Amino acid sequence: MLADAKGTRKALVFSSNIGIFLAFVFLIVCGALLSPVFLTIENLQTIAVQTSISAVVAVGMTFVIISWRDRLVRRLRSSIFFYGSGNDD
Repeated sequence: MLADAKGTRKALVFSSNIGIFLAFVFLIVCGALLSPVFLTIENLQTIAVQTSISAVVAVGMTFVIISWRDRLVRRLRSSIFFYGSGNDD
């Protein structure tokens, strides 16, 4: 039963990734068909520069969220240990 659940999960993850990839390809094909300058080098460079700024911000936010979560978990563990280890007399 556990192996079946793992196989189902892998199939869902695979289909999700394929769906995202197909949507990306669909957008590129539509852009290329609707605009003759979409696949030019200048336009692709502009798109790369604009998305790189967002990518750097997203990576930075990810690091902040991960470090905040780790700090919060450590604080919660220490406070639970501190308050939970006392005598309840």
